[in-house]
Amino acid sequence: MRFEGRQIGFRKLEGFRGKKGRMAAARLRRKATPPHSTPPAKTKRRIVTAVDTVPVFHKAQPIKIPPLATVGEAFAVIGRSGLAHLRANEACVRTRRDREGIHQLRVSVRRLRSALVLFRDMIPGNERRNVARRLKWIAEQCAEAREWDVFQDELLIPLRSALPDDPALKDFAAEVEKICRSADTRAADMLAGLQYAKNILKVEAWWNGGGWRTVATALAAERASDFSRARIRKFHQRLCKLGKRAGELDETGLHDLRIRTKKLRYAVGFFGSLFPNKSVRVYRTALDKIQDCLGALNDIVVARQLLIAVENRAPELDLAMLERAADVITGWSAVKWETGLEQLPGSWRRFADIRPFWK
Repeated sequence: MRFEGRQIGFRKLEGFRGKKGRMAAARLRRKATPPHSTPPAKTKRRIVTAVDTVPVFHKAQPIKIPPLATVGEAFAVIGRSGLAHLRANEACVRTRRDREGIHQLRVSVRRLRSALVLFRDMIPGNERRNVARRLKWIAEQCAEAREWDVFQDELLIPLRSALPDDPALKDFAAEVEKICRSADTRAADMLAGLQYAKNILKVEAWWNGGGWRTVATALAAERASDFSRARIRKFHQRLCKLGKRAGELDETGLHDLRIRTKKLRYAVGFFGSLFPNKSVRVYRTALDKIQDCLGALNDIVVARQLLIAVENRAPELDLAMLERAADVITGWSAVKWETGLEQLPGSWRRFADIRPFWK
């Protein structure tokens, strides 16, 4: 045994037993230590607290596609980004610590599904639909929780803030909170289930593992920059064709316009790094304004459906109070709907005036 450079034979320590033995060994160690030596510094330990382990939601990281990348390489980068975004939000959804987690998880699934549509000419139909079906299942399992969150955050909470003394809204809000918690629990249970594990592992093995390469067409070897210009131009033209009539569209038309806006928005997000940053940023900002406006209108349509759902799922609520809450919410929604319709044409004109960045 060695203490600070001085050898102490084991035989000298063999007879040290019990308390007296430990004291004798300690004296021997002190003698072996130089009188003016500096004791070794203590190792600093990081104290892990509960705050360090609380799951938080994560937004998608910007996608960087190399300038000379092929279409196949771009597809792989986009897939890795989407799957990493999804996995990063699982813990937040499972623990139900922050409802934004369920939103970000659904966004990650939408991005992956949009990528499959964007690259549809590279992946055969049956193969693409098989992956899309697994992703769609995940999205559907999370849809209810997200819809109730939006109903509560975007409609009910602002309405209660405007009418804080309305007793009907208070009871109604309490019931909605119960429904929200129940939907969050079902989403968390889904992520812990076997079916989710099968679906996400299959998608990861196919996308990150490169299984798509075995079925990819010759398009995979072409330049991503040329491919992105063609696809963004096509999505832009389809959006503009319908957007010119934005002020005349009914609910079905507005829903279609929102879907086209999302597809273009995701395509720009995927390939934006291949184009001048400032031009892309201006275009995306204007496109985001349209998407936000259309999203708010869609939330009102969904809110009408959820209002009926509350009536069916809360039979214990006083009928008169329930009708009062429904009347207030319906009136509030009608005002927001009209406001959204008035804002849409202006948002569209500002977007239409922007020069396309891919030309």
